[in-house]
Amino acid sequence: MTTLNSLLYDPWIISILATVVVAFLGYITKVLIVEYQRKITKSQVVVIGQHFREIVQTLASGNSEQRLSSAILLRRFFDPKSEYGLDKTPYAKDCLGVISSFLKILPNSEVQKALADNLKYAEGDLLHGADLQHTNLSNAYLGSSPDEAIVSIVKADFFRARLIGMSLRRADLSNATFYEADLNRTVLRDTTLKGANFNGATLYDVDFRGADLRGATFLNATVEKCRFMGASLDDNVFKGSFGKGNLFDDDCDSSKEIQLLSQPETKKVFISKPGCLDAVQEHVLQRVRSLLESLGAEPIELNRADYDSNNVISNLEKKLEPCEAMIVLGFKVAHIKNGSYRAGTQDYRELKDEFLATPWNNIEAGMMLARKKRIFLLHEKGIEEGLFHESVNDILMTKVELSDSLSGYEIDLKTWLAHNL
Repeated sequence: MTTLNSLLYDPWIISILATVVVAFLGYITKVLIVEYQRKITKSQVVVIGQHFREIVQTLASGNSEQRLSSAILLRRFFDPKSEYGLDKTPYAKDCLGVISSFLKILPNSEVQKALADNLKYAEGDLLHGADLQHTNLSNAYLGSSPDEAIVSIVKADFFRARLIGMSLRRADLSNATFYEADLNRTVLRDTTLKGANFNGATLYDVDFRGADLRGATFLNATVEKCRFMGASLDDNVFKGSFGKGNLFDDDCDSSKEIQLLSQPETKKVFISKPGCLDAVQEHVLQRVRSLLESLGAEPIELNRADYDSNNVISNLEKKLEPCEAMIVLGFKVAHIKNGSYRAGTQDYRELKDEFLATPWNNIEAGMMLARKKRIFLLHEKGIEEGLFHESVNDILMTKVELSDSLSGYEIDLKTWLAHNL
């Protein structure tokens, strides 16, 4: 007993016991704090998720002001210091997916530009290998000044994306894919584009000054009025591409321009169509595209996202200018069950179970006819307004009515193409 008491009162033993107790209490406290923080973080993520879904819902269905505000708010999910970031940006990938999805369907607008501009705020490697296929990135700014961090979008996929008027100055786009993308007035000055794939792309008035294009390919691309002064270019960079009016350094090897000029220009045919198609109409469109490509022609289209409300006709004229002919797909887009036509006039008549095509069919066809170019009108039964009416004819026009199954037109179309291309 004496020995036990002496041990209990031994200063050295007391010191060891005190250390063990303090360490144990510290460990327990740390565990409790971590668990508490984990629970707080988990509950915060749930709240952030609710906010995210509400913002996306407003973006999809709100009025124009609400949609624009929601589009701008989304960038806060990329910011680790924001109330939606929590240092780990738990909804950053979801945010990128939502932005990409909306940009696939939105036409040029304030909301579209705000969404596209948000990509500049994505940090780290979030944009590495990003799927940006078919997106409308027109007029977006993802560039940076010398005192700003470079936007890294390496290995991103811009297949058939629209980069009209977009700035990617100083961005890192190494090994990015721009296959069949539309680059018109795009700024790629001082941009890293090593190994980039521009195959089949349309490049017009693109600023490549100072860009690093080593290893890049432009096979089957159209390269016109682009500026390459100060750019790093391989010897055969333009092999298999076509172009004219491009600017290079005075001491640049002239063979690069010769490579472009030596390529024959493919004949282009404009396809006038509605902005949204059902499955059967889409099949007809795909078949028309295939017929054109089988004859060595290039189908040109102005999709819904390409319509800039400020420059609709000007952009349309640019698309039509190089085209040899036009195919007009007069598909049903509206159904009038009961209505009236020109009420209160001598032309008044009742409308019952009548169908309308998109008005852009007549606008685009009219602009083409004004250029003295031939057009092929392929329309569904019941489409009779404007140029589709049986009483409207011209030497430049050929009309074919589709069967109920939207078939039986290929022989007529092949014959017409053979005579007009």
